[in-house]
Amino acid sequence: MSHPHILCTRQIDQNWIAEAGKHDINIITKEFIKINPIITKNLSEKIKSLRQIKNAAIVFTSKNAVEITAQYYFQSDKQDILSWKIYCLEGATKKAVEEFFDPARIIATARYSHQLADVILQKETANEIHFFCGDLRREELPEKLKMSGKKLF
Repeated sequence: MSHPHILCTRQIDQNWIAEAGKHDINIITKEFIKINPIITKNLSEKIKSLRQIKNAAIVFTSKNAVEITAQYYFQSDKQDILSWKIYCLEGATKKAVEEFFDPARIIATARYSHQLADVILQKETANEIHFFCGDLRREELPEKLKMSGKKLF
């Protein structure tokens, strides 16, 4: 009988790999997706102006989007985003928001993006929603918000 082999598509803790090895489980890690932050002058200017909007409705559906936004566009300057209203997915995305931004600014979370869209439509009165995401994303959230008349940036 052969030993199980597991392929992980992102890096995991080496202790987990070692522990699995003790139980004759072979774990191979191979990253299939490369995250490259988009850093442009135009985007920097947009985010700079967004920082001035009181109670801006912000959406994160990716831990990577949270980390890139915080690291490349805010560094340690969090003071001017204290009034943001943040909507995000549960799990790793929410944990990243709590780490990089004020956890008290989280208005609502949901398990899936289509559920998050429903929550945003129930709670958010602003017509402009600012969605921080990558170029490979699912379209349920943006489509649902746009169909309800929200402007997505």
